[in-house]
Amino acid sequence: DIRHLAINAAGTYVAASCNSGQVYIWRVSRSLRRGEICLDPFALSVPGWLGPLPALALAFGDATGVEEVLGVSGSDILLCFLSGELRLLDPGDGRCAGTVVVE
Repeated sequence: DIRHLAINAAGTYVAASCNSGQVYIWRVSRSLRRGEICLDPFALSVPGWLGPLPALALAFGDATGVEEVLGVSGSDILLCFLSGELRLLDPGDGRCAGTVVVE
């Protein structure tokens, strides 16, 4: 069951979180038909470290200027809000670029 969806500002990535705690990321391409998009048929499944805690929210952020510090492949970062922490994911490969823990 899908709980949350997010799309980056450029419309090149879509992310979904499920009740199981799993997060999936798809690359998006424009369709030849007006107004349609096509999802890459191969979803990137983020490794199981997110579960069993479900994501409370998903959002894309702008990593422009800090790409090298975070080690992300582009200017986008996927924010996964979990109970008590925030995970920063590289949408290009699903790798965790950082964790912020609320104390």
